[in-house]
Amino acid sequence: MKQNTTRTAIICALSLALGASAVGAGDWPRYRGAQNDGISTEKGWSVAWPAEGPKQLWTLAVGTGASSVSVSQGRLFTMGNKSDQDIVHCLDAATGRQLWQHTYPCPLDRRQFEGGPAATPTVDGNLVYTLSHQGHLFCLDAATGKVVWQKHLLKDLGGQRSRWGYACSPLVEGNMLIVDNGGRGASTLALNKLNGSVIWKSGDDYAGYA
Repeated sequence: MKQNTTRTAIICALSLALGASAVGAGDWPRYRGAQNDGISTEKGWSVAWPAEGPKQLWTLAVGTGASSVSVSQGRLFTMGNKSDQDIVHCLDAATGRQLWQHTYPCPLDRRQFEGGPAATPTVDGNLVYTLSHQGHLFCLDAATGKVVWQKHLLKDLGGQRSRWGYACSPLVEGNMLIVDNGGRGASTLALNKLNGSVIWKSGDDYAGYA
């Protein structure tokens, strides 16, 4: 199955779970959910699906990549790549309607799959954080898509990209945004989540997938 087909199917399946409760309940603001354990706190799930499967509410081709989806305050966020342009999508979680897009040049870079972004957007309050496989790190206004701040892990923060590129989803802890950067003395970075300034850096390891 092609990667972009897989991603579209994932969004359709999630829309079934989120369509009725996307606003104010059951938010999934980052990779593996609010508690980083992959467990949803929503109630009332139906396990009695019809033989033909659950009803499809909406579908959207978002481009090639391996980014999953995040949901917060009725908005669904994901990433894809079309024509060597990364696209950060913000959609109405209930209907799939496009609310905004943020695009920037980034090669598709086929690897052991079709290529494109591999990290999942992280939502923290009114901000959303995204990372490309090439190291483009963005802090965006969740409501409008406006760039609040941006960094490049290689050019600005001394990162070292592995052969397969960056795949870690940014992690928010308190006032810090933590990213797997790679590079000597800066393998792991903690940045001020509001402005991108470095709070601390540590380690000499290569960047991993987590």
